[in-house]
Order: sequence, then structure tokens, then C-alpha cells
Amino acid sequence: MAAIAIVYNLLVGYGSRRMHTRFFLVLPLAVSILVFLVADIDSRAGLIDVQPQELVSLYQSLKVQ
Repeated sequence: MAAIAIVYNLLVGYGSRRMHTRFFLVLPLAVSILVFLVADIDSRAGLIDVQPQELVSLYQSLKVQ
């Protein structure tokens, strides 16, 4: 994720000398956080626990008796 942030920072900030450096840290940091959160939701033992309640109820309603 750090490599993605650095490359993204270089692509966005190349040749722009008028803006402050702190502005160039916001976008790569936001992309890194986004990638982390998506990976965390995708894993089973992450910080964010998503229960598939709608899928379970759909499965039970479609279940053949």
C-alpha cells in the first residue's frame, strides 16, 4: 500500500510546484486507507465484521422444502 501511495503521489504531483507538500499527502493516504478497508471487509478475521443477513434470509426463502 505504501508503494501505491508513493507512485500515486508521484503521478499526481509531478511538475506541480505551486501547492504545498501536505496537500500531496492527503490523496495517497486516502487511497491507502480505502484499499485497507476493502481488504479488511474481504477478510474473515478483520476489524470490520459484516454479517450476510440478507443473503442468509434469501437462501432460506429459496430453500426447497
